[in-house]
Amino acid sequence: MYLICFSLWQSCPQFCISSLSLLIAIERFWLYPRIWGRLICCHLLTSHFVIYSAETLAGFSNKESVQKEVKATLSQKATLSCEVSDSKTEVKWYKDGKLLTSSKAVHMESKGKSRELVIEKMEKKDAGEYTCEAGTEKLVFKLQMTGTNIF
Repeated sequence: MYLICFSLWQSCPQFCISSLSLLIAIERFWLYPRIWGRLICCHLLTSHFVIYSAETLAGFSNKESVQKEVKATLSQKATLSCEVSDSKTEVKWYKDGKLLTSSKAVHMESKGKSRELVIEKMEKKDAGEYTCEAGTEKLVFKLQMTGTNIF
């Protein structure tokens, strides 16, 4: 099912609100994205349109409070965690810009709205910048290793 809205105003990339009825339609979409499926916004004068889906509107519910700098001890388990706004939201994890896949050493966990990246046994090579991506939103973590004075 599609919810179609038309705007006489030039819409910004995130919203296309030009009237009260449009505001109500978008509010309903934000509250019930799985019912509406997709939201199509069309600018009547330029014919530009944007399609929003539940996936593109997915995001984080704890973006401001999440621990973004994490320290882990050599040879111990390290966990990076965040919370998404919907329990069905899928995330992608990246290390230094490269997409991560599950392995024996690193795996991803989903429990309700919680998303975690778990490194089973921290090694020097695991330190760096990690990014969690949900829809168009990103959270960046810095993982630092402690206990590195082993020669």
